[in-house]
Amino acid sequence: MRFAGKVAIVTGSSRGLGLSIARRIVQEGGAVLLTGRDAAAGAEALATLGELPGRAEFHAADLALDGAPQALVELALAAFGRVDVLINNAAPTDLITARDRAVETTDVADWRGIIEGASTLALRMCQAAVPALRAADGGAILNISTSVASRGVHGMAGHSASKAAIEALTRSLAVELGGDAIRANTLVLGFIVSGPRQAAVAESPRGAIIRSMQTLARFGDGEDVAAAAAFLTSDEARFITGATLHLDGGTSSRMPLALTK
Repeated sequence: MRFAGKVAIVTGSSRGLGLSIARRIVQEGGAVLLTGRDAAAGAEALATLGELPGRAEFHAADLALDGAPQALVELALAAFGRVDVLINNAAPTDLITARDRAVETTDVADWRGIIEGASTLALRMCQAAVPALRAADGGAILNISTSVASRGVHGMAGHSASKAAIEALTRSLAVELGGDAIRANTLVLGFIVSGPRQAAVAESPRGAIIRSMQTLARFGDGEDVAAAAAFLTSDEARFITGATLHLDGGTSSRMPLALTK
């Protein structure tokens, strides 16, 4: 088991892709501290992990609050004794859905909220976790991004900027922490069917357009994301750092329009 004896913190893990990632690590013998703002959702998440080989705990917290990232790391150390992996998956999804706008109409307060809830939170989690990773003689940081970081999307200025910042942060982490045997990589997601909302999109005309942009016929799911995240944070990827892995069914590899000779 790749994560036997390892401890991971996965933010935004009470449901969806974060929970899929946490489940994979626990399946492979690891201990995971899950976190999210909804205590009831966290309890439900833990119930789905109870029969697996590893261990899991949940802590309900708003990580945007001062001191919350440090408190989360201290809880992981108290519960499991060490931290080997940090996966920054949390994002202000509700704010992005409700308030992200085109550049000209973006409210600065909303912009700050999106940036704070994504890239600034990733920074603060890294700052809190790095001493524990260093004490464990090295480890892995994985930051979750999306394809909007490198492709403009109308009406998503804040989300695009926040994810681009996360990718740049990853490269800085790789440069600064390599001497401590701490690796940092980014997993960039395309369209992933992670819940009912995405499933509905997949069956809609919009889904057909998204599918036409991929080179693979099927859409990705939580298992695909979990497999990639587990690889990048396991010892199998011990010589990979500063990398950006696109998990998008080939979308990033092709021209946006189909061209013929």
